[in-house]
Amino acid sequence: MLFKYCPINEYSIKSLVENKLYLNHLNMMNDSAEGFCKIISGFPDYNEKTERYDLIIKTWCGESGWLPSEYEYNEYIDSMRELEPNVPQLLDSARISCFTNTALNPTMWAHYANNRTGICIEFDQDKIRELEDFYIFDVKYKDRPPTIDTAVLTLIADQVNYNHDAIYDDYQEKFKHLYEQAFDEGRNLLLEIYNGILATKSQEWSYEQEKRLIYILSFSQEDKLAKNYKTGINISLPEGCIKSVILGEKTSEHDKKLIVSAIKKHSKHIKLKRATITQGEYLLSIRDEVFS
Repeated sequence: MLFKYCPINEYSIKSLVENKLYLNHLNMMNDSAEGFCKIISGFPDYNEKTERYDLIIKTWCGESGWLPSEYEYNEYIDSMRELEPNVPQLLDSARISCFTNTALNPTMWAHYANNRTGICIEFDQDKIRELEDFYIFDVKYKDRPPTIDTAVLTLIADQVNYNHDAIYDDYQEKFKHLYEQAFDEGRNLLLEIYNGILATKSQEWSYEQEKRLIYILSFSQEDKLAKNYKTGINISLPEGCIKSVILGEKTSEHDKKLIVSAIKKHSKHIKLKRATITQGEYLLSIRDEVFS
């Protein structure tokens, strides 16, 4: 399950009624260091023979033992140059919604749910995974921003595409399992790198135990507008995605009625709960709440 803490306002009410979720631009996040990373770009020359060159060769050739000639290296690298990703553009195109993996974090209730007067919405992570072209990443908490080598990233992506095409090539049927394995390994590497770019924060934020739903804007008219104006986007959620709404310990009766009304307009299957402090403890517990 995924959990999102939020205050009770017109936006959270509207999201419940319409079964939608808002994904924002990185610049609108509350961490000023969002997207920080050291970027190494360009391809090393054949004659450099540096550690970076060795990494390029390993990414391209794997453990095959084959080494390209200078001509072969330059020809391949020249074909890759126009595919080298622009990391700042990638960050600018990302739209993100933030979650956590628990509804029992007092600090999150204080910071994001208006000092326990708001709500925490419980989402079915498996349902969210049904969304096409969206990714869920666990945020990594590090002492330093990640280093991103765009040349290595380009070659990994090329190898993933090559292995993907080979899987469906009838002439390669004999080696299909090897291509499938290489494809999975390469894709996991790509996701690991994108996780570093789009979901890495300082250790100071680790109390959030954050997970992120990420979408990269495409070429649709709506996405182009969002990209031009650096605005967020609203997406429709799969039916049954919202499992429950958890009221804060200090959520008022007036606000509870607003939430109950919103739930009834959308789905009778959404449960209503409340977070309460455990007597004699600093811990929270969740109990069912009557709708009346």
